[in-house]
Amino acid sequence: MTEQTYWTRSRVSRRAALRGAALGSIGLAGAALVGCGGSDEEAAPASATAAATQAAAATAAGGASEPMVKRGGTFKSFETGDPTSLDPYGGLDHATKGFASSFYSRLYMRDTKEYPFSGLETGLKGDLAESAETDDGITWVVKLKSGAMFHNIAPVNGREVTVEDVKFSWDRLKSDPAAGSEFVDFIEKMEVVDDHTLKFTTKEPAPQFLETLADGAVLYIVPTEYEGGYDPKTTVIGSGPWILDDYRPSEAVMRAAHTKWHHVSEIDGKPLPYVDRWEGPIIPEYQSRLAQFETGQLYSLAPSAEDTISIKERHRDLWWSSTKATITSFMYFDHAMTTDKPWGDERVRQAFSHAMDRPALLDLGYNITALKAAGLEVGEDQNNIVPAGEVLWWLNPLSEAQGPSRVFFNYDPQAAKQLLDAAGHGDGFSFDYHYTPRYGTGFTSVAEAQHAMMQGIGLKPNTVTEDYNAVYITHTFRGEFEGVAFGYETPFSEIGSYFQRYFTKNAVNHGQILDPVLIDLTNKQALEFDPNARRELIYEIQRVNATHMYYVPMSHGGGTTFTGHQPWVMGYRQSKGYGAQADTQPFHWIDPDKMKT
Repeated sequence: MTEQTYWTRSRVSRRAALRGAALGSIGLAGAALVGCGGSDEEAAPASATAAATQAAAATAAGGASEPMVKRGGTFKSFETGDPTSLDPYGGLDHATKGFASSFYSRLYMRDTKEYPFSGLETGLKGDLAESAETDDGITWVVKLKSGAMFHNIAPVNGREVTVEDVKFSWDRLKSDPAAGSEFVDFIEKMEVVDDHTLKFTTKEPAPQFLETLADGAVLYIVPTEYEGGYDPKTTVIGSGPWILDDYRPSEAVMRAAHTKWHHVSEIDGKPLPYVDRWEGPIIPEYQSRLAQFETGQLYSLAPSAEDTISIKERHRDLWWSSTKATITSFMYFDHAMTTDKPWGDERVRQAFSHAMDRPALLDLGYNITALKAAGLEVGEDQNNIVPAGEVLWWLNPLSEAQGPSRVFFNYDPQAAKQLLDAAGHGDGFSFDYHYTPRYGTGFTSVAEAQHAMMQGIGLKPNTVTEDYNAVYITHTFRGEFEGVAFGYETPFSEIGSYFQRYFTKNAVNHGQILDPVLIDLTNKQALEFDPNARRELIYEIQRVNATHMYYVPMSHGGGTTFTGHQPWVMGYRQSKGYGAQADTQPFHWIDPDKMKT
């Protein structure tokens, strides 16, 4: 199921279009998620029995047909660093929100399937929500599942999740821009209807409503005791698949299965997760992770592009998955529209883009030439400000459809120097170049190569590497820096969230870009139910940004990543966005018969 089904449009009526839009995005077996009533033909619910039969016949990871799973054991993974905050509303970064997805529920989540089903193809399914109904795209009635339980930790003590908890969490989200309130600005209010029913009212018809509720960067449900009953900065109490069993800063994050989680296996009918524990020692050094993976101490690892081929040759019992991430990287400038610094002139920003040899950077980051020579299939598409992996919305920056601004994606040092000269900076200028090494060795190698490319057109960058938690994500990423920065953008589930962050007045507008044309396009795409019309608006956003190069799209994040798995790893799934730990990890299981002795 692709995201395109989310905006399914009927020629019969706008009402039918709204129903088709919501139903298409969810695909939740056994529940009629949208029932609008009236004279339009009613959508039939999917068959839970058929879904279970299909799941039971699914092929297990690694290629063996396994009608049943083997429960129990400990999955041994790793963390690259500490969470920025244990509080799901303590920050907007992956280290906070991605951490939260293990322990806290959302109203909706990604509907994943066993690999080789792609994480790029996932639709939505209910998490705490049983159903959602709308007649007009403005009023959304959401019903909660019965029997969803919080973790059995004082003072909450394993009680049932209630509508009051959802209302409290909603109010917490809405009260603080730093918690992500800008992503739900299109929602006017949320009301409690009865013990299992909530009503959301959007300001205008909102095709992005359900995708936003599923986004792992937005709404996590905390208990009402969150305020005053305990300290969420030190105690984690949610209703998600994992219980925080032990957290030792700089050492480990240990998770125990939440045995009363509200999702059950379609194979054996018992609650997920399949494994009893998920251990995550904190290992920031890549070489240490690699060594532990090669000795079987870690169960899955995405090695560097340079190491992938040699590891495949040394360990022929491993099995491999591949994915093209829905993540984009970009260079950005402090206060690009208003500063009197050189990059306040768009010709200078265009020169930065011309200085970048994107195919060479993609090869550096993903070892494309060597992997292709080894017979592996790899992607070579270039990111726009929309990731190349978001194929429904991505505009190929090298295509005719990009228009005149595609010229700025060409590697052309001479053109870059001419633009600098025309802007009065032919002798170059000095500036701080910010990035964090937290994103790994590949990212750092690319950042260093980009430094050399800037020098190649006469610029004088001074590299400033920043601690992720202390400086980069809390200051630089929020536009609080001087100079030029390089980083990733959040892999949003709802495509419009990219533009809300890039171009509107919110807490994380990296370059403080408030271009009225881009603001208008951002607002229009958010209201458009027709997928083709919305796509054209999103294409135009990419064209306008590239014309001015407010954000300079870069190649890293757009390549193919290969992940190696020990032969006993089963049930592997892929997802996208910050909610992936809940979307995928509960389905992993271990085959003890295939473990090394």
